[in-house]
Amino acid sequence: MKKERMTMEKMKELYPNEYLFLTDCIDNGIDITEGVVIAHSPSIDEIDKVSSTFRNKSNAAVWYTGEFIPEGTYLL
Repeated sequence: MKKERMTMEKMKELYPNEYLFLTDCIDNGIDITEGVVIAHSPSIDEIDKVSSTFRNKSNAAVWYTGEFIPEGTYLL
């Protein structure tokens, strides 16, 4: 089955609060805007296992769809 390219907005919708291993990424110079999801999991360890077996990492990334710092949290 061929994996489809999707936008980051669609990835956030389909895989909320998960780590994604992406290939064939497109960016706008700052952020990744599109890519192909190879694997997704709430566990970064699972994504590390998948990404370590991937041969062509030249256009690959790991991305988290959630918030690292919850909204409303203030850092001093």
